[in-house]
Amino acid sequence: MNAQSVVFLFVLAVAGGIFALNVQRLVGYLRLGLVEDRTDRPWARLVNVLRIGIAQTKILREPIAGIMHATIFWGFIVLTAGTVEIFIQGAWSGFSYERVMWHPLYSLYAASQGDGAFLNGNRLKVSPCADLDAATVECGWSTRRSTADYIALVSRVMQAGCAIRRAGSGALGLADVAAGRVEAYCELHINAWDCAAGIVLVREAGGRTNDFFAENGLAAGNPILATNQALCDKLAAIVGIPLIS
Repeated sequence: MNAQSVVFLFVLAVAGGIFALNVQRLVGYLRLGLVEDRTDRPWARLVNVLRIGIAQTKILREPIAGIMHATIFWGFIVLTAGTVEIFIQGAWSGFSYERVMWHPLYSLYAASQGDGAFLNGNRLKVSPCADLDAATVECGWSTRRSTADYIALVSRVMQAGCAIRRAGSGALGLADVAAGRVEAYCELHINAWDCAAGIVLVREAGGRTNDFFAENGLAAGNPILATNQALCDKLAAIVGIPLIS
């Protein structure tokens, strides 16, 4: 165990002690209530936890507020799982959920400028496909552009001979380009928080993108096109989004 792990465990122990004191205080408040047997009907209680607590079935009765609340709740579950992984890595640097989870359930993308792009530690490379007739292009849809513009985009791509896909996530679409699952991703408008990491993945996997951050793209968003070297000029002309060299 190195010095960094020792310091981490010390800080964790102090934080755990403070947390335990607060738990003790809250338990004291709970004991002011009436005594109740909470061990009866264990299966019924478990079903309620899964159905009401995890699946959020009661709150989802509200069509708008319920969906927003449930989405935030499920997001915090994901964040908590990530935090637990970080805690374990503090004591055991080699730990990853990849070691204990079924592989399709765990996909960690990583990239940094000049160092390449990786999926679960394996280097990514964009598809080598050079033929539009053999290419699959994902055309993302944005509510900030008209339906007519989107249909025109899809029509141009299809008339060029490409297969069309739309999975619903710009971030994952760009990751799929970096991994070589599809040959290109394009969208008439996307926000930076949905594509900034994906742009790095594609470029580090040997692909090309447009200059997304030009003209206040970071704050206001821009069109996006990401593809491989072989198709970049052809697709840029088809979708009308110029690429940078």
